[in-house]
Amino acid sequence: MDPQFAIARGPTPRVLVADADAETRSLYRQTLHAAGCDVLEAADGRDALAKALSRPPSLVVTEALLPFIDGYALCALLRHDSGTRAVPILMVTAETRPIELARARAAGANVVLVKPAATGLLLNEMRRLLTQTNELRGRSRAIREQVAAQLKKAADLIERSAAHQRSLARRHERYATRTPPFRPPQLVCPVCEVPLHYEQSHIGGVSSHQTEQWDRFSCTALCGTFEYRHRTRKLRKST
Repeated sequence: MDPQFAIARGPTPRVLVADADAETRSLYRQTLHAAGCDVLEAADGRDALAKALSRPPSLVVTEALLPFIDGYALCALLRHDSGTRAVPILMVTAETRPIELARARAAGANVVLVKPAATGLLLNEMRRLLTQTNELRGRSRAIREQVAAQLKKAADLIERSAAHQRSLARRHERYATRTPPFRPPQLVCPVCEVPLHYEQSHIGGVSSHQTEQWDRFSCTALCGTFEYRHRTRKLRKST
């Protein structure tokens, strides 16, 4: 291989050539081998599709008119499969009508060349497509790595925050007192309606920012003891 004719740097490109004419495929094969490519050949669209899906190539070169599955359908099918969606496609056609050229691009061809296409033009377009694809893959890889790093950083922050909250919960003091932060209310016994006697309060909760206060009362008429919870403002009999 002469380096000046190489169409890509790095790993050897695998080019799938789909053309019903054996002589044309042979010409492609010789040209692409000289440019440093591995070449897969398919004589019809069905074979080309099977080979592309089983092992996605670096580039597809297809004739518009193919047996079984034509070049337009081949492009569309490759674009609908996740494994070949990003594979660049170069279509060669004898059609010169703008509507047919537009049809090829709409089907998924990145480049459409009209026969007879000069070898130099063909190689230049292939080189451009492979370069663009490699650049896109590089940017995509960089973005994925950046997103992964950001997700890891976010996960670390969440874990540190959770650990801090657990630490606060462990350090938060729980105690009984007769001088609580919130003044105990004046309540009456829900059984006999006699004023309840305040005994003490219990301070608890999950952290210093989420404290709870329970006030303990007793009934002077011996109905029992009761507990008032400030957060819910409910009085219930102690168990």
